[in-house]
Amino acid sequence: MRFTFIFLSFGSLVYGVGPFEAFLTKHCVSCHGPNKEKGHLRIDTLSRDFKAGIDSHLWAEVNERINAGEMPPEEEPPPSEKEISEFIAQLDQKLSQGKAARMASRPAVAHYRLSRREYQNTVYDLLGVRYDPTKPGELNEDTLWHGYERIGAQLSLSPSHMDRYYQAAEIVLERAFPSKEVEVNKVRKTAAELRYQGGEKQKEALNRF
Repeated sequence: MRFTFIFLSFGSLVYGVGPFEAFLTKHCVSCHGPNKEKGHLRIDTLSRDFKAGIDSHLWAEVNERINAGEMPPEEEPPPSEKEISEFIAQLDQKLSQGKAARMASRPAVAHYRLSRREYQNTVYDLLGVRYDPTKPGELNEDTLWHGYERIGAQLSLSPSHMDRYYQAAEIVLERAFPSKEVEVNKVRKTAAELRYQGGEKQKEALNRF
């Protein structure tokens, strides 16, 4: 009775293999398993933990090769189109769900703003515009931490900061690309006027000759 129970339990494990593993065992492990490791790829040892994503790049390669008809090789019995489509759909789902789980488990990305000095220098480097963010009503004052102003944790981006940055951007862009043409006044001066500043000094200098 005991041996019968063990046999039945073992049989349930064998016949309980899902279609995903059944496809691999039937069409892939013979060339990529313990007896033969074609292309230095062993499918039977690849991690099935798609959430961890340890072997996701190798599973993606398997996916591409099966889609391209490179796996299984011509000398092996080919799977039916239905078997291929079902396996590819399952593998795509496993890869997508694993990637989504990894993305969801990542810590939130912190967005840090530029300090006022960094913003001032960046604006000048990019647009050649001189902008003073320390004037009243411009960018919010940076919080100092032990005398340092460039500490990421202190450079959080609040709605108030966003409003000030939008206002600053409008000012900077207006200076860089003015909406109204700037009137240019042309003044003509002779070399003597530039040198002697014109008027009586010019006359006195010329009368010396």
